[in-house]
Formats: sequence, structure tokens, C-alpha cells
Amino acid sequence: MTLTVSQANAEIARLVAEGADPWQIAAARERRAVAERREEEQETARLLQRIDEAEGCGSAPDFRLSWQEFRLLRAELRRLKGSAA
Repeated sequence: MTLTVSQANAEIARLVAEGADPWQIAAARERRAVAERREEEQETARLLQRIDEAEGCGSAPDFRLSWQEFRLLRAELRRLKGSAA
């Protein structure tokens, strides 16, 4: 089962409220980071698919992006630029 960011946040809150060991809380935070990366990758894939579909439409493509889509695309481009350096 894959964990969503909101589920991971709830798990962290529960562990803190229960006074769990710091290593348990740290592990939950790592699971949240993994969930965040997975959700970001899924959003990026959807955005890239949308761009591919717009390019293949035959007429002038409509590349209007929402602010969230723009920020996601900008972050992905920065990540790619950093990994290429």
C-alpha cells in the first residue's frame, strides 16, 4: 500500500501525540518525504503528458498553465539542470 502525504502527516501527528521514540518519528518523516516525491513525480508525469498531447494536436498548441503547473514545471526543470551539472 502506498502512503499519501496526508496519511503520512496524520501518522507523524499521532506518533508525536503518543510520545513515540524519535527514531519512529524520523522514520515517519522519511515516509512522508517519499510520498511527497512520488506525488510530485505523478504530477510531473501528468503535466508532461498534457504538453505532449498539446504538441500533437495539429494546430497551435495551447500551453496555458495554471500557477501550480508552472511552479511544478519550473521545479522539475531546475532539478534536471542540477542533475546535469
